Amino acid sequence: MITFADYAMCDGVAELRRVCFDEYEEESRFFLSRRVTPDNPLVYVEQGRVVASLTLLPVTVVTPARSFPAAYVYAVSTLPGFRRRGMAGALLQHAETVMHARGVEALLLAPASEGLYDYYARFGYRTCFYRKEIMPDVAPYDCPTRRIETAPLYAADLLRLRSAAYAGGGYFVQWDEAALDYVLLECEASGGIMRLLRDGAGEGFFVAYPKYGGVVVKESMLTGQLLPYALHIIKQYFGHSRRVTFYQSLHTPPGDWTAGCGEAESFAMLKCLTPAATPAATAIPYFGLPLD
Repeated sequence: MITFADYAMCDGVAELRRVCFDEYEEESRFFLSRRVTPDNPLVYVEQGRVVASLTLLPVTVVTPARSFPAAYVYAVSTLPGFRRRGMAGALLQHAETVMHARGVEALLLAPASEGLYDYYARFGYRTCFYRKEIMPDVAPYDCPTRRIETAPLYAADLLRLRSAAYAGGGYFVQWDEAALDYVLLECEASGGIMRLLRDGAGEGFFVAYPKYGGVVVKESMLTGQLLPYALHIIKQYFGHSRRVTFYQSLHTPPGDWTAGCGEAESFAMLKCLTPAATPAATAIPYFGLPLD
């Protein structure tokens, strides 16, 4: 049976996340308490047990012509003993039917491994979103002598700055303020740091957290003037020996330091439920800050 999870099924969803994603119970509860609503965890139930699941998180796609509702298909998972029986595929197909009925025009997902791109392609998803991984010089940075103001980064700031930085690419997947607030809470809970930076020329931000033995800057908007100061803060916070990797859009906002840097790599896939949701040929689609 496929259904949306009710409150009584949340323990089963939490168990599934712990088994499939090696999460601690606190991590599972953190997500379930803040991002799960009665209409977004889709579950496959067999003999009264949740054995497979995915979560449908709302996003908005912003294009030059219009904005429209879409959904991020997150945490597709099946318990080990129930795999290879078509349950995840059945959930994906059911999700498409339900979302189309709700007026959602596109679905997107970020495969957890290279091998999953072919799997999701079988259900009509195509690779549409790319990003660059850039490792700048990790030599210690001194504080610049020019005046740069730093402040905590809040969801309202992030919403405003992300729109300014990435909407110009022509196909921007935008999280709402509540979702961005969760991203910042998750970053903080994982030992990360996020900052708003200001100088006379404008504003910037970064969201960084420890991962893979180094530091990942999950998203940023930094000019060449702000980058040294951001790296100084990051290296002071995490230690100068840590490798720092920036995840960056292929769309380069004005003044951004990453122009010409890094190689494009596949990152996320798209399935359009209406013809009008298809990106224009000239668009540089961008989807950032997905949940890990």
